[in-house]
Amino acid sequence: MNEQLTTNLESIVNNNDRMGHFIKLYNLLLLFGTLLDDDQLVNALKIIASGVEYDYYKMTTGMELELHFRIFALLLEIYGRRPLKMAKKFYETLYENLVQLHDIYQFCIKALGNGLQTTCGLLDNLGEDVKI
Repeated sequence: MNEQLTTNLESIVNNNDRMGHFIKLYNLLLLFGTLLDDDQLVNALKIIASGVEYDYYKMTTGMELELHFRIFALLLEIYGRRPLKMAKKFYETLYENLVQLHDIYQFCIKALGNGLQTTCGLLDNLGEDVKI
């Protein structure tokens, strides 16, 4: 499990098939998240909170961001079940990065919506009651 966790986190940071590794990491955390030792948990939180950059966008970015949010929330949930104390600076960093991730996600959703509305007039014939 430790090897899988390390491989997935490194691949996510290095942007190697990030979507696939997000899925693997999410499933790994669902199955074995409670078995992570404290160091593994803190390391995973640090990497997921700040080690992933979104400086380009593609069709799968929205799905990737959704998985990123779910993994972040799952790690925070696992952390919350532990009798650990989070340092103030670490706490502030986590939640600051969560806000930044949310802003990126909102920008991506807006850009995708604008892109769909202006794509070659393909959506011009949709009725007003259809929401994208």
